[in-house]
Amino acid sequence: GPEDIKKYGGMIQRESQRLLFLMNDIIRLSEIEDCAEKVMYPVELCRIASECAELIREKSSSADIKINVSAYENVWISGNEGYIRELMINLIDNAVKYNNSGGWVNVCVSCCNNEAIVSVEDNGIGIPKVSQERIFERFYRVDKSRSKEREGTGLGLSIVKHIAEYHNGTIKLESTLDKGTKITVNFPHLENVNDK
Repeated sequence: GPEDIKKYGGMIQRESQRLLFLMNDIIRLSEIEDCAEKVMYPVELCRIASECAELIREKSSSADIKINVSAYENVWISGNEGYIRELMINLIDNAVKYNNSGGWVNVCVSCCNNEAIVSVEDNGIGIPKVSQERIFERFYRVDKSRSKEREGTGLGLSIVKHIAEYHNGTIKLESTLDKGTKITVNFPHLENVNDK
């Protein structure tokens, strides 16, 4: 009857939405990988961190999760702004998604020893040790039952890793189950960019 149609209609819609996200993510990954010719220009991380946090703030406040941004100004890297934005949105969104009500997310941009450092830390559900090695692989998803409520394509962190590598950056994960996760990305710092 109509109830069934509604139920299955909804399921089909959700599935097709998921496939669409999946296809977009796969296309993004292959774009980043195939990019033989890199177009790099000065990108200021503080502004991007603040803007990306703003984009996710609506989602985070409805989940009762606080996003704090502490960012040094004028931390520049040579990069692709669209990709850096994607990296930050992915990291902040994950920190909100895998968190608990009343939790927090700290986004930090700093500079040390010729490196520009972006870290996103949360006090959420954490990642089991056994998964930490594999978390940046494509399609790898931590224990299904824990992440079932929290839909995603399983490509977010592999996209983050590719974007970090694209910018000659490195990525580090620290996580404790039920305590939280911190992901830190280090980029080569771009010196002497005159204020635009």
